Amino acid sequence: MQRPTMDYDALARDYGVHRRPDSDVLAVLASIAAGYESPRLLEIGAGTGNFAAALTAIGAGIVIGIDPSRQMLNQVQGDVIGRIAQARAEQLPFADRMFSVVYSVDVIHHVLDRVAAATEAFRVLRPGGTSVTVTDSEADLLRRIPLSRYFPETVEAERKRYPPIGTLQDENMQAGFVDAEVQHVLSRGALTDIHPYRDKAYSSLLLIPDEAFDLGIARLEEDLKKGPIKTWAPYTLVIARRPLD
Repeated sequence: MQRPTMDYDALARDYGVHRRPDSDVLAVLASIAAGYESPRLLEIGAGTGNFAAALTAIGAGIVIGIDPSRQMLNQVQGDVIGRIAQARAEQLPFADRMFSVVYSVDVIHHVLDRVAAATEAFRVLRPGGTSVTVTDSEADLLRRIPLSRYFPETVEAERKRYPPIGTLQDENMQAGFVDAEVQHVLSRGALTDIHPYRDKAYSSLLLIPDEAFDLGIARLEEDLKKGPIKTWAPYTLVIARRPLD
């Protein structure tokens, strides 16, 4: 099935304004990095640099990133400026065995050749290094609030994009990884500003009909008059390790 493509150069400004790192996912990544001495981390699909900057700020290690979108890279600010380069997951511009952790957050469904990307991650990881793919399972897609509740049409659109978790595990094993285990994270919060949704700073909102989007925005606006809207952000993490030599 052909996956829809996104013009992330066009979306870069709204992503830079609205997107923020999930604190629970951030904590898992920091905990994994803490298991290595002098850790070096590589972020695949770093976008505007939110996670790279947050991990750098808490001292998780030296964080480097790549992203194929030049305009996304132009939004990068702070200490990670100059540490995020334009490149694709399938062809990393780094030497073998450079990194302790290679991670991506909500990116894998955009990667065209996932086995090639997993093979590249394996190559640039040190022996004993860890690959972390943060994604959404089908169950996660159904539980996202407000996306799945207010824009239910996004669920089917996302099913066409996101690979099954078992497939990701198998692809990691094909690349040479071992122990491709699964971990779940559920972040809860409260929504008080719907501008990120109105500005379509979530790519799934670009995949649904205009009338469905308008209806979801109207429902959000109406419910927000009653107070903050609870949010659920479930994620599934596929954590795989490169064997020790």
